[in-house]
Amino acid sequence: MTMKNIFTLAILIAFFSIHPIFSQPIDALKNEAKRQMLVGRYGEAIDLLNRYVSACPQKADGYNLRGYAIKKGNNMKWLYTISA
Repeated sequence: MTMKNIFTLAILIAFFSIHPIFSQPIDALKNEAKRQMLVGRYGEAIDLLNRYVSACPQKADGYNLRGYAIKKGNNMKWLYTISA
């Protein structure tokens, strides 16, 4: 592979990894977690948000929503099982 081919491949990978159409399955985790919180299922929401945060550790909204779910669920045991 030439340097030009490697550079082109790197650009394509970067484009596809940040394009919104490819992040929909990840956003579905966050959206489902929000639905779970609306019906009071905070444990399920935390599980989904743990997966979301693992997939997108650079996005602060996952951490924020997970903290909110932990507080609203009044279940502090989750603080000891979080792995980000």
